Amino acid sequence: MIGLGFVRPSFADQAIVINEVLVHPSSSHKEWVEFYLPDGTSVTNDWIDDDSDFINDDGGSSKKLITAVVAGSDAQHVVFELSSAMFNNDGDTLALFSPEGQLIDQYHYNKDPGVDIAMGRTPDATGGFSMLTNATRGSANSAPKPTTAPTPGPTTKPTKEPKATSAPTTTKNSVDTAIDNPNSSLNADDETTVNSQDISESEGSVSAQPTSILGVATKAGEQRKAKPTPQVMVKGSTTGTLPFLLTSFGGLFLLSCGILLYLKKKGIWN
Repeated sequence: MIGLGFVRPSFADQAIVINEVLVHPSSSHKEWVEFYLPDGTSVTNDWIDDDSDFINDDGGSSKKLITAVVAGSDAQHVVFELSSAMFNNDGDTLALFSPEGQLIDQYHYNKDPGVDIAMGRTPDATGGFSMLTNATRGSANSAPKPTTAPTPGPTTKPTKEPKATSAPTTTKNSVDTAIDNPNSSLNADDETTVNSQDISESEGSVSAQPTSILGVATKAGEQRKAKPTPQVMVKGSTTGTLPFLLTSFGGLFLLSCGILLYLKKKGIWN
């Protein structure tokens, strides 16, 4: 800045860059910015800010003058430790201005890197920014932090469809019972069929076993007839009384006619 009466020395290969930064320190640490300096350059009297507008200073904090730096492991790495917090954890801009207000370098991040996680260039001075495996304040940057692959979720297994329950089959014993006892619970109205494979040929009884019962086709295509139920005369029932009376009256009528003919023939009845 002209008002300060300071003019930076000019170097043809000058390329000062922001090399590493810690924006979310733990409670016992402070924010800091590391710069990579070409030989013979310096950041003293430069400005660090949280926006890229030097005049209006639209960021949340006022720009800070770099008055002193901490030397690193070599002349190219120096660190400026901020006396108070300047950068937002979840996203902000780092801007480096010359004493005259010229933008030298800047870096913008849009998410929180995490507590005490440094962001820096890989390789130093020329590489792009990424979260680093280790904070390397004042020395060459470490390798980028590996990206965590998403954990695959469990595969949902399809629900098995229930298998249809097979219809019960009538065994050989139930068939024999139905044949010997027509009034049993197994009748022609039942939808249960006889499994012909269950009535297997065993010990000479092949021809004796039917393949179905009561109204269903039997062996050799024959139709099995149900046994008629005998009728039983019940005392007092009108079912057999009328024929008996007619027969009795008919007999008496014929007998009476015979007697009259006999008497008339003998001249006894005129």
